[in-house]
Parts: sequence; structure tokens; C-alpha cells
Amino acid sequence: SGAGGGGGLHAVDLDGAVYGSFPTLTQLIPVYDEDIILTVRKLRESDDGVNTNLGFIITQYPDQWELLAKKEVKSPEGLYGAFMSATNPAGSNNPPSPPHVSAERERLIMEVRMWTSMRMQTVVRTIHGAVLYHKALGVLRGDSGG
Repeated sequence: SGAGGGGGLHAVDLDGAVYGSFPTLTQLIPVYDEDIILTVRKLRESDDGVNTNLGFIITQYPDQWELLAKKEVKSPEGLYGAFMSATNPAGSNNPPSPPHVSAERERLIMEVRMWTSMRMQTVVRTIHGAVLYHKALGVLRGDSGG
């Protein structure tokens, strides 16, 4: 027997079993006192005393912020304003929003948090990479969905 068929993804093991898929894969990502997804508070804060952290990140990736704004059907300034308004702690005294408005507000907040987190040194980038690795293995295995 032995490794026949050219090896690779469809190799024959010594016991004659044909392997056409990968064994399960477990990844451990150690995290110590790190943000996984940046918090609203962190984005609203100012580390430099001039801009909010969100404002600073936008200055580093203006083209990508513009693309996110287009996806959200807003101008870049409008998207920033919508996030700041939606996360304004002073607005918590207002009457509750209808469920569809609250859901849209929460979706927008999470979209901006994810956008910024993917551009900073956060654990979410590592986790996202691990997920893509699993999808790539699925493609190599021949799964249509990845």
C-alpha cells in the first residue's frame, strides 16, 4: 500500500483508507484584556484630545468609510452623524423607538463597530481570519458553500 495516487487531498494511507477530506480543526485564540469588537464608548472617546477615535479611524481609511456610507445609503458625514446620534447617552431620556427603528439603530451601530474593529489591531481580525481559513479548507475539500 503506502501513500499512492500522488498524495495531496486524496492520499491512500498505510491501512488502505482513502482520505478525501480534512480532519476536524480546532483553533484556540488566547485573549488577555483585549477588545474583540471595539465598544461604542471607545469609539466615542478621544485618545488624542482632538478627534473621537471613530473620527481618527475614518481619517486613516476615508475611501473605505465612503464605501460603507454608500452601503448604508448615507453620505460619509451623515453616517458619522448617525452613529454619534444613535450612541448619544443623553438621548436615553427620549421615549422608546418603535421596534423596527430600534433594530435598524442597533444594526447600524454594530456595522460601524465591526468596520472599525476590522481596521484596528483587535481580536476580531484574528477570529475572522480563522473563519476564512476554515472556509478555504472547505473549498479545497470541494464543498460548494465553503
